Amino acid sequence: MSDDQRPRRLALLRHAKSDWSTQGEPDHARPLSLRGRLAAPLMGAWLAEQPWRIDLALISDAARTRETWARLAPLLPQTPPIETLEALYLAEPEAMLAALRKAPDKARTVLMIGHNPGLEQFALRLGDAQSPRPGAFPTAALGVFRLDGAAAPSWDCAAFGDFRLEAYEEPKGLV
Repeated sequence: MSDDQRPRRLALLRHAKSDWSTQGEPDHARPLSLRGRLAAPLMGAWLAEQPWRIDLALISDAARTRETWARLAPLLPQTPPIETLEALYLAEPEAMLAALRKAPDKARTVLMIGHNPGLEQFALRLGDAQSPRPGAFPTAALGVFRLDGAAAPSWDCAAFGDFRLEAYEEPKGLV
């Protein structure tokens, strides 16, 4: 199958568990906890086992999302281009969809790393009422959504309700 015939997928990942132990540290600067530093590579290994590859990573500019990416990326068979976006920090679903719509058409699979509650709300709005629903998106949970090509032949046409959940995984399911 040629690259332009591969289905479009969105892999939606909540950042791994962050560290709350440092008093007075701004939310944006919180690093991962030990549990988060262990979970991120588990999700990277799961992504590496999939039959598709990530073509672009869109990442919130918060420390915990960047560290999640840094710990999972080395496990991928190839490192895709990344865009670190301030707009994804604690983003609402509409802002997440707007960021996705800017992805280049050559990127058939996009990984987005973000935060709750917006990430979970975004995931719930991606599919239609008949679509399977993802889990509750605890830290480091990952949902993979396939875009209905007939409804949206490119990312800039993507809309809520155009996706179908293909897979959902959490670190606790991998150990």
